[in-house]
Amino acid sequence: DRINSLQDEDVLTGTSAKNTLTATLGNSNDNGAETITPTLNNMDVVNVAFTGSGDGAVKNLDLQDATRVSEVNISRVASTSNIARIENVQSVLSKMSVKNSNANNAGTIEFSFGTDVLKGDNAGTLEVSNVQVGTINVGQNISTGGSGVNANSYETLTLNSVGSANTIGTLNLPMDTGTAGKVVITGDKNLNLSSATTINSATVTTNIEATNFSGGISGANGRLTAIDASAFTGNLTLNIGNGTFTTGKADTSGVVQNVTITGGKGNDTFYLADTIQAGDSLTGGDGTDTLTIVNGGNITSGATGSSIVTKVEALNVFM
Repeated sequence: DRINSLQDEDVLTGTSAKNTLTATLGNSNDNGAETITPTLNNMDVVNVAFTGSGDGAVKNLDLQDATRVSEVNISRVASTSNIARIENVQSVLSKMSVKNSNANNAGTIEFSFGTDVLKGDNAGTLEVSNVQVGTINVGQNISTGGSGVNANSYETLTLNSVGSANTIGTLNLPMDTGTAGKVVITGDKNLNLSSATTINSATVTTNIEATNFSGGISGANGRLTAIDASAFTGNLTLNIGNGTFTTGKADTSGVVQNVTITGGKGNDTFYLADTIQAGDSLTGGDGTDTLTIVNGGNITSGATGSSIVTKVEALNVFM
């Protein structure tokens, strides 16, 4: 049998000022477990590749017994598995990264944290390189060995798109504190933060009758105040889902939460499925940018002349 380079029974202790662990997790051993839970002491950086295939793939690295971890990098996720979860992280990570995950725009990658680890105001970076995945979850665990986060995340997240073009269907980011949440998009490689599902004709199956757009940034409504891609030099595609603009300010009753979305220097595309209200703004940026209004999308009547939407060169309406 293939032996993983990291096992439940391993106890590793770093003795330097900055310690790094690099591990490969392939298929499970004779016990068939999908989760590896080592003991890691003073391990600042954890680099892991998930290379398993089929039902025998190890999908979870549980860091409940790891101390001082500040950075976790996933260097590979095999497309036959499509799932990689870093679970029960016990410290706030300053950096998370995913590289070489070609899951055909499906599957799930997760950075999930122990209870209350991310409670309060936190900032960090998520870097993606050559990633095509359906969902990335960042937040508190729902359950060990299963996907999903439902509370506590980063109130300021820098999303850095590098290497080659990246697609994240949905970025789940359940912010828990304040109303000044921000996602800052940087890097130079095209980034798609959306999902598209086509509906084909029942009589001529090659004919597309409609396209449904979904995804984008989820879980932050009412706390998110800005998506800022002004420093981003690639092309951005962003689905602006229901509630992004219209959800009221969190922890209040009836107070409006103003949201600003700013595109980058490339040719950006925005799918609007919510209502842009007075006080909100959508700015395309420096490239040739397109706003596509889909079912549920609208711009508040009476906002004309308020510069609510600017620097957008093309408009499509799909209803």
